[in-house]
This record gives sequence, structure tokens and C-alpha cells, in this order.
Amino acid sequence: MDLLLKERFRLARRRGYRGRKLAHFVGPVAALRVVLFAGARIGEICGIRVEHLRGNAVFLPVTKTGDSRWIYLEDPDAAAIVDLLAKLVIEGPIFGTRNRKTLGALVCKWLRTACMLAGLDKRRTHDLRHTYVHVGLETGVALKRLMLAVGHTSAKTTLKIYGAGAQMWEAREATKQIAAAAFADADPADSADPADDRTWFAQTGMRPTDTTLWTHIVARELVAV
Repeated sequence: MDLLLKERFRLARRRGYRGRKLAHFVGPVAALRVVLFAGARIGEICGIRVEHLRGNAVFLPVTKTGDSRWIYLEDPDAAAIVDLLAKLVIEGPIFGTRNRKTLGALVCKWLRTACMLAGLDKRRTHDLRHTYVHVGLETGVALKRLMLAVGHTSAKTTLKIYGAGAQMWEAREATKQIAAAAFADADPADSADPADDRTWFAQTGMRPTDTTLWTHIVARELVAV
């Protein structure tokens, strides 16, 4: 993904693009790089404007749910890309002036290209939100925090959208914590292998089952332009 973005910048420079034109030429690929770790809807990312930026965070006054929300850019590379494009654009939309649906379709196109070069099956941008939630659950992030991070108004919505597997995961983790407390003196060697969790998680039917999607797309050695 990083190589795709660099190649896009190189092509823009060869064509003599500057300022807003340069920013919007690389915008769809840059938006994909940002959405990888943001947990946001693609429409939200495509709608980011310079005036929405608050340091390494984005404040969206209106979202799909009708409410405002914050998106945090904790990935340093994504934050740097947004900062650079904002300086080039100066004001208005950061990733392009096309409507969100058209811009979102272009982002999807670049995701397909990245997956093809990485040897992965075709993915949708919304799969990145699923991956975001699944990785969060696997690493112990509280469901309420995930709910807020993806912009849902209630944990029930998160559970409904991401399936029964999320509810099963929460129940299983509760049971594991209680059992761990009850058998605190047990031999650590008897504890379950973390790989078992990953296998179980995939078998619940939560998608995408390849929770290393981010790593595959970003890894330089897997994406050769």
C-alpha cells in the first residue's frame, strides 16, 4: 500500500501536478491508507475536510447516524498523509471533490489492486471495519470502546452488525476470566494456546476470517509496483 501511494505521488510529480490537483490525484489511494486503521466508514473518510482536522483527530459534524463523531488517526503514517494533503489543499475536501459515492468507488478500486498485488482475495473497504472490530475483540478491547470507535450509537448495534460471533466472544471471555480467577494457582503450562483463540474466532463465522488483512496489504515486501 505504501508503495502504491509513493508511485502515485511520483506520477503526479512527473505530470507537474501541484497543490490541490496533486492532493486530489493521490486522494483515493491516500484515503485507503487512512481507512486501514481508522475503523471508520469509507464515506466518512472520503468526506473529511480541512476544517474537520483537530491535530491527529478528525471531528465530523454529521455522520450516517445523524450524530457528530471523532475519528482518531493513531497510525503515524496516516496522520502524516492527512497533514500533507491538508497543506496542499488549504481548504475544503482533502481527498477529492467528487461526491462521496464516486470517491468511495475509486478507493475500492485501489483496494482491489492492493489485494491483487499482495496475493489476497478481493476485499471490500467495509471488510476493513469488520477486521478492525475483530482484531479489537481478539486483543481485549472493551465492546463499548469499539462501539464508540466505529461510530455506533449502542453496543447492541455493534453486536447486531458483527454477528453472533461477537456475542459468543464476549461470553467466552467472561467465562475465561472467571475461570482464571478461580484457578489462579494452576500451572501456567496448562493454559490455552493463543492460537486456539484465533482458530475458534474464525470458526464462529465472523468475517473476514483473515485477521492479518492489514499486515498483508501494508507489508512492503508483498506489494511490488
